[in-house]
Amino acid sequence: MYAWIEKAPPDDKLQLRWWTLDCTSPPAAPPRGLEAIRALLEERRHTQPDAEQTRLQTALEAMLPWLPAEPVALEHGLRLGLLHHSQPAAERAQREQTIAQHMAEVLGPPAQWPASRREALQAVQRMAVLTPNPFMHDHLPSVIYTHLAADFSARSSMQALTKDEQALEQAVNHIIEVCGGRHVPCAKSTLMAASLLAPPGLRLSMVAMLLDFKNAGRADWINALLTGVSDPSFPGYITARCDALNQGMMQLRHMVDNKLESPAEAAEIAAATGQHMHNGFVQAAAKAMNELVNALDQGVPMGQRGTQALQWCAEQAQREQEQAVARSGGWLRRQAVGNRPPETAPLPGAMSSDDVTTAWIDQQTVDLLEGPVATTEEAPPLDRRKAREKLQARNTRARTPSSVVPNTPRQTQPAAPAKPTKNDDDWTDNDVTLLLQQALSHSAHYFRDEINDLIERAKLLGAPTPVIEQAHSLVSTLDAIAKDPPVRESGPRRTFAQAELVIQAMRQAIKKAEGDERLREQFDRALTLALARETLKRGRRSGGQIACPLSPADWGWVEQRYHRRWLSGASTLVTEDGVVTPLRNNEALALHVTAKSLSGALFDVSVHLWRRHGAARSAPSDNQEPYPPMNEHDWYDTYIPCTVLHIPPK
Repeated sequence: MYAWIEKAPPDDKLQLRWWTLDCTSPPAAPPRGLEAIRALLEERRHTQPDAEQTRLQTALEAMLPWLPAEPVALEHGLRLGLLHHSQPAAERAQREQTIAQHMAEVLGPPAQWPASRREALQAVQRMAVLTPNPFMHDHLPSVIYTHLAADFSARSSMQALTKDEQALEQAVNHIIEVCGGRHVPCAKSTLMAASLLAPPGLRLSMVAMLLDFKNAGRADWINALLTGVSDPSFPGYITARCDALNQGMMQLRHMVDNKLESPAEAAEIAAATGQHMHNGFVQAAAKAMNELVNALDQGVPMGQRGTQALQWCAEQAQREQEQAVARSGGWLRRQAVGNRPPETAPLPGAMSSDDVTTAWIDQQTVDLLEGPVATTEEAPPLDRRKAREKLQARNTRARTPSSVVPNTPRQTQPAAPAKPTKNDDDWTDNDVTLLLQQALSHSAHYFRDEINDLIERAKLLGAPTPVIEQAHSLVSTLDAIAKDPPVRESGPRRTFAQAELVIQAMRQAIKKAEGDERLREQFDRALTLALARETLKRGRRSGGQIACPLSPADWGWVEQRYHRRWLSGASTLVTEDGVVTPLRNNEALALHVTAKSLSGALFDVSVHLWRRHGAARSAPSDNQEPYPPMNEHDWYDTYIPCTVLHIPPK
């Protein structure tokens, strides 16, 4: 089902919310519940049989005792319930079966559910249809844990625990007392949840493993791991904490089994485990937001909350535009001929003015083309008049000062309001052509350099000669476009599409080494932690190091595992003007593994901005794993970098 959007004080930041009803309070139907149901069903009374109306009314009335009394929330809950129960019978049954399976995996058949919680758990199963699908996997077990913990606590106070349950309680208390980390209440809940949600025969396995570590003198390892997964700022479900704890423990156990005593690596495992946990939540939230926005765009009725969401999203987009620096046609002309103020030396890690200019030009080009710069289609030439009007509107709109983040992660600076636009700086059709020529030159430079780097990598690691020769044959054409881009964009765009195919063939042809499993795990952690430290800024071509030296042969497995993979843990981006902005619903960030590094590193992992094709509606990826492969059918790479991370050689 669908989430909704709320404004968060004090700066009215938009945040995603969803139903987390756990049915722990006594059931009490809202006073206006029946009236609200009648009003909803009246809208469709003349379009469906009476028997269908009766079925829908019965289903909605069964939900009433667990819905809030507040009118807007009540209406929204009923509308979502109506959307579910109005689905075709097969789709509705499949979703309800999935919910039942989630319940059975933890609780077993209904006859085995705790008697004191049975009615509430039946209500949980009924109300779970309101949960957005991306959150279902974590939501249901988390709610079930709330009831199992309440039942466990009640029986503990009555001294009615089984012998195994008594041992579990004592072990958890002992672990928390000795090495519970900095967030003790959450750490204890996580340990209890990891145990109570496990099959009965395995409930002691997690705490037994933790006790083994503590008894072996590795309490600090457990402390760091529990601190990471018990981070109070994490907004997700407790089951996500349990999954992260399990994954971290498996990696620590692997170290012990292989007699690897490395406190530094243990600390890195704990840090990366917490970061992966956050990234997984952001990935689910991005998918839920995608489903919500698509549904609203298609006119799915969600009442007042839906209307507010559309209005607030439009307001946010307007604020982002107003915070951007105005750029005129005259500004572009002066950039093109080099008539601009001398550039002062940038701060370490800062973007140069040329990089800022390039990022802005490439971003405008993607917007104006409404698609990738590389295309095999016979796209009509860009309508210069419409493009000019669009650029002019952006140049003359009212603007307000804003607080921004700078090119470096730690410094802040104010953004000055834009100066009024002069008439001689207005955009012209020739300026639009100049903008496109600049973007074509940038793209040609990029594809030419990418091909040359891959040719060098292919000769080093091995690839068939015909593939290398085919790639080399395009270099001169790309070089000519880079030096003297034509007035019309259609020919270069087709050449860029050929370059993409050649690059893809080159990457597939280069021999891939498998790499040592432990080295792959170390690299994954180092990459995750390096990305967490980076400022992701449109056009940024610099960045930090990935603290895991590699050899040249390792390029193959790194490319295979991380190239064109969704950076799902990122939800915001800093524009080239320094404005922090949420990623739009049609934007995503993805990793790009280069064949070479200009910094002297072995090679780089950069982050590129991706866009979704106009008619598509999919999320960036349907895969659940960390760094899942991008959906390249519906999404395309704009080749605009947002940071570049360098891999040192061994």
